[in-house]
Amino acid sequence: MPWPVLVPTSSFTKTLTTIPEMAIHITQRDKQVLQSIRDLGLASSDHIRYLHFPSHSRARKRLRQLWKIGLLARIERPTILGEGSKSKLYRIARKGAALIHDPEVHVSSTTRVRPISAQFAEHQLAINRFRVCVQLAVRSTPGVSLVNWIPDRGVKMEGTWEDKSRRQSSVIIPDSTFTLWSGNHSFAYFLEIDLGSTPLKRLRNKLMCYFSVFEHPELQVTRPHPGFRVLIVANSASRLKSLANAVRSLPPRVRRPDIFMLTLSTKFSYDRPQSVFGPIWTTLSADRSVTRQVPLFQSTRHSRQYQENHRCTA
Repeated sequence: MPWPVLVPTSSFTKTLTTIPEMAIHITQRDKQVLQSIRDLGLASSDHIRYLHFPSHSRARKRLRQLWKIGLLARIERPTILGEGSKSKLYRIARKGAALIHDPEVHVSSTTRVRPISAQFAEHQLAINRFRVCVQLAVRSTPGVSLVNWIPDRGVKMEGTWEDKSRRQSSVIIPDSTFTLWSGNHSFAYFLEIDLGSTPLKRLRNKLMCYFSVFEHPELQVTRPHPGFRVLIVANSASRLKSLANAVRSLPPRVRRPDIFMLTLSTKFSYDRPQSVFGPIWTTLSADRSVTRQVPLFQSTRHSRQYQENHRCTA
């Protein structure tokens, strides 16, 4: 049953003079679209098309309608001069957020959207691209479910380690944290989207910090899953090689370099989302001599040895 027609009130008088097609039926899918955009934080029409619509044209048309009636805020995608054309990005508006919680709630004004930088936009869209691919892969993979997805700032951890006889410490905030359920086991992941702008020295410290947390999860205020993996997605083959070398150069005390799983952003897409579960992830052996391509869920996940290595919990 569709949601009630949004009937203009006196508070909409000024808006109606410029948007005569204000009143539309709000459907259950519209509510799902609003929920997805609120969860993503910043969404492109591609994200919404693959999650909710059979075609790009229908997705763009409906997003425009939802923006026109004030349920969405719309901004132009920031671009660097000479690098592509501008497209539209969407965020949830106050009125849209109210509608998600209670269809009867009426908020007359939309949220003012602050300008965002091109670097922030590209990083957030890359995170959401991976997230949407995971959601699509879960839909088409029996026995796998997405337990949760926590965006950045939702998890904050601190690690300490010895480096050249000096005690080092660092705080890490993953780009996202999520948990998948498969084969009666939960698998936890921290996501790092690498666009090539992070200096390798800083990246090495982040890797050491992750390993410190892996060794001593009990020391964290926000307790991570004890068998987590760190997924690092690179934007180019050369950057992927640099990342693998950064893992390889970690000191010998890092006995589990396999907790770091690396891949290229071109290895998965909206049209083949199940690739994220496939053997596209590069890991290193304990002595760093062997590079392996493994799936997100290894075929040996039911063995006792694998459960001990991954420390999976039922």
